[in-house]
Amino acid sequence: MKRLSGFFSDKRPDEKPKAIRFPESILAILFFVFIFLTGGYSLKNYWDIRVSGITETPDGFSLENAFQDNFNILLWNKDSYVEYYGLMASLLGQPELNQVIKLNNGYLSGVEAEVSKGQLEDDAADLIGLKDYLEDKGSRLLYVQAPFKIDKYDESLPPGVEDYSNRNLDYFLECLGKGKVDVIDIRQAIHEDGLNQYDYFFRTDHHWTPEGGFYAFKKISGYIEENYGIVVDKQVRDLENYRVDNYEDWHLGSNGQRVGIRYGGIDDFHMISPEFDTQITNMDTQVSGSYYDVLIEDAVLKEKSVATYDIAYGNSIGGHFYNPNAQNDAKVIVVSDSMGKVVAPFLILSYREVYTTGYDLTKQALDEYDPDVVVYITYPANVSSGGCFHVLEN
Repeated sequence: MKRLSGFFSDKRPDEKPKAIRFPESILAILFFVFIFLTGGYSLKNYWDIRVSGITETPDGFSLENAFQDNFNILLWNKDSYVEYYGLMASLLGQPELNQVIKLNNGYLSGVEAEVSKGQLEDDAADLIGLKDYLEDKGSRLLYVQAPFKIDKYDESLPPGVEDYSNRNLDYFLECLGKGKVDVIDIRQAIHEDGLNQYDYFFRTDHHWTPEGGFYAFKKISGYIEENYGIVVDKQVRDLENYRVDNYEDWHLGSNGQRVGIRYGGIDDFHMISPEFDTQITNMDTQVSGSYYDVLIEDAVLKEKSVATYDIAYGNSIGGHFYNPNAQNDAKVIVVSDSMGKVVAPFLILSYREVYTTGYDLTKQALDEYDPDVVVYITYPANVSSGGCFHVLEN
């Protein structure tokens, strides 16, 4: 099988070079000229709508809020504005645009502010309480820390840009350790395996790639097997038993949408599909079929969409799945945000029953499902925002 690799980045030098900054006024003036030349069309469109007596846009937005809520209705070729603005920013060497940072290796990212130790301690206490509750019922909690886009060991930040994501996570995981919560820190695992974290992330998105999701799945299933004694079929955990299809220049991630292709580029999208027989049933919808039929939404693989990641793997979070081919009788709950969308499908292939949900999991659902293991997969920005771990209060 042809092996597909990600993008490779240079190691950060010991001393960061000073950025050559152009006056931001130049960028603003050039963009203003572009708006002036094309803006007349937008104003005419707005006036025509007012004269016609229409008070709402086709999507039901009030006309007064249309410029903000449905910009494409009134502003001619809005995407072109983003693209030309991004092009000018790129030509002028701007390291930051529309709250998106271009790292030294060309990847696009946001940054996280510092979170108070008190908030992190409170969130950790929620998870510790959940761990204790599950252990009393004979179940286990496994917390999986997904990485932030910015590598803890290779930040690649432009001069003057500060990010606290990894420092927040380090203290949070320290608190979980004191509470004896089982933790897999994917950041640390990637580093210890001698891999480049950026190879597992899209260049234009805050999400990791399907390859990143498969890497995390192997770490999770391996940990569960070694520590909880639940064995997973070896073929499921071997990427050699999957087909990797490449969709070239197909995915524009959340960061790329804010700055345009001319500033940050566009990503290939890889679909990982098992080449062995699969049979899965979504117990909620009673839809049965192969892995691809039940878990993958392939419309975005036939026609390009900016939301390829979220749509293609969107069926994997928010369902109760039954897998008769599993080599164990384990019941697993996967609690996750969108980072889990490319991890959950492989977990569904591994265990007899998998219930996947967002952070709205309730204590009642937890008790009714009575899992062997609860796997929490959390994106760092959600750790920073708090409120993800209140299962026992829901």
